[in-house]
Amino acid sequence: MSELNSVISLRKTINKIKDRRISKKQDLVECTESLAIYKSELEDHISVRDIFKQSALLIQNYLETHLSNIVSKAIQAVFFEKKIKFKVKFVERRNTSECDMFLVDEDDDEFDLLDDRGHGIADIASMALLVAYVLLDNVDNVLVMDEPCRNLDKDRQAYASKMIKELSRELNMQFIISTHIKDMITYADKHLKTSIKNKVSTIS
Repeated sequence: MSELNSVISLRKTINKIKDRRISKKQDLVECTESLAIYKSELEDHISVRDIFKQSALLIQNYLETHLSNIVSKAIQAVFFEKKIKFKVKFVERRNTSECDMFLVDEDDDEFDLLDDRGHGIADIASMALLVAYVLLDNVDNVLVMDEPCRNLDKDRQAYASKMIKELSRELNMQFIISTHIKDMITYADKHLKTSIKNKVSTIS
């Protein structure tokens, strides 16, 4: 009788092991299927990420060219004897894309835009950057500016006015400028003079 009980007990144990084996096989099948799905999703995510990266690079390259060309043209129109170019470069720092802006002289030496404050280059560059940004918006090519070249040397102010006129014509953009500098309206299509008397503004 004891032998029979042992056989029965052994058979139960074997059956339990078989059941566990079948269950583990099913788990393995499910895990394999899940792994295949996750691998496929991972490949899709990697592909999408690569597309975004490529798109970002194309946009960055376009922005580098777009901004550099417009600002360089503006600077060269006013500071024609210096042969200075404006450059934009996107760089990766701390896992983040950052935009560097700097000037390059005729010897390809790079220097900071603000190193030349006394000559008004920063004024011209910042104004031209505004122009470039407005063009990117692609909605209304109108730019309103208040004293855009206040730090520019007096003998270059007429050149700045001519540069604004050329940008307006070539880029089909309207500039509305408020200024007290007479030379800044040298090439203006139309200018209005404002005066205040007894707290009343008059436009003529």
